[in-house]
Amino acid sequence: LKLQACAFCRWLVCSCQKSRMAANWVRMTKMDLKALHDFQEHELIIYLVLLPIAAVSCLICGISIFRHLRAPGRGEAHALTIRILLMVPVYSVVSWLALVYRPVAFAKVIVAFQKLFECIVLFAFLQLLVLYLGDLPGIRQHLKPEACHHIFPVSWVLPKVGFSNYSWAPPPRFVRRSLGIVIMYVPIMLACFVATALAYFLPAAVFNIITAIVGGLNFLATGVAMYGLILFYHANMEPLAPMRPIAKLVSIKLLVLVSAWQEIGLKLAIHFHWLKSSAEHSASHYTEDQLAESIIAGCLIFEMFLLSVFHCFVYPSTEALYDEPVGEVSAEAANSDKLPGKHDGVLWRIGKVLNLGDIPAFYRELRHHAPSETLDNILDVSTSWGCMCCQLCRGSSPASDSQEEASETSSEP
Repeated sequence: LKLQACAFCRWLVCSCQKSRMAANWVRMTKMDLKALHDFQEHELIIYLVLLPIAAVSCLICGISIFRHLRAPGRGEAHALTIRILLMVPVYSVVSWLALVYRPVAFAKVIVAFQKLFECIVLFAFLQLLVLYLGDLPGIRQHLKPEACHHIFPVSWVLPKVGFSNYSWAPPPRFVRRSLGIVIMYVPIMLACFVATALAYFLPAAVFNIITAIVGGLNFLATGVAMYGLILFYHANMEPLAPMRPIAKLVSIKLLVLVSAWQEIGLKLAIHFHWLKSSAEHSASHYTEDQLAESIIAGCLIFEMFLLSVFHCFVYPSTEALYDEPVGEVSAEAANSDKLPGKHDGVLWRIGKVLNLGDIPAFYRELRHHAPSETLDNILDVSTSWGCMCCQLCRGSSPASDSQEEASETSSEP
């Protein structure tokens, strides 16, 4: 009986221990399931769905960039193409970081950086068009005076306010103004990004006001720059046809426009509180703004994957774009790095991609080959503006100058 009692006690103790272990296991399992539920709503999507998509997008873009680094042809054309292709990894990485760091204010700073890089990509596309036409001197060979006119909707507005649709003619003025408004897009977006980044450290009310102003300025600057780019393409449509510029421009702006409309739709959803129920039942404790920013960033990552595949067909490294230009090349361009056989090394192309000093250099070259009318009038003394400038510098009036010229047979120019 004692032995049986001891055996029964041992069995009872073991059973209690097993039941306690089972209870602990059930309790831990419930905690793990709850943690897994939280993980599935936020982190599972970010790390197990969107991160692989962003990695695949960067891999596809990396393969295209490697081909352009090793492909023969004009080194600067390949470098500008690589700068455009970098749009996919930059947008993918930045959007993924916006998902990881959930504060809405930081996400707005990231969006401002995306807009800044977008304007750099758009300007690289413009440089690619100019390079294909034989640089700025070569554009004069193809550009006809009758092509230097405005297009809709500006062509519909100008006659109603008393201006001509050919107000930007002749070709030098047309080139200067159509390309100039695209160049001004870069410093404006740089100022918008700096203002947004500095406003991040200010109170929330001030930050919201600054971001609203920056958003409106960004919208206006983008519209004006796109009009200048489309106007320049419309005037050079025939020589640019083999380059397929429409497909290349669509690959840059279409998904960006789609993402902009997505942002507008989600802002409306926040305004009407359509996301309030989803935010309240979110296990990750998302607010409506954070949920909207996460949806925008997630959609953008998936769209960048589609864009990386589209870039493989739109920007092949064997395209005729990277051969000889269609325009007549000047002696200055022939001695530069814009023709085949000039600085075609891989390291040189990488340095060219990272060096953004070609943007102000392009502006200086534009002023050199197509100076403004005001500058021409100031430098040319034979014009009325030049005479007025000289009179102002001498501190005399036009009447006194005419009397001096009548009384003196010779005068100092």
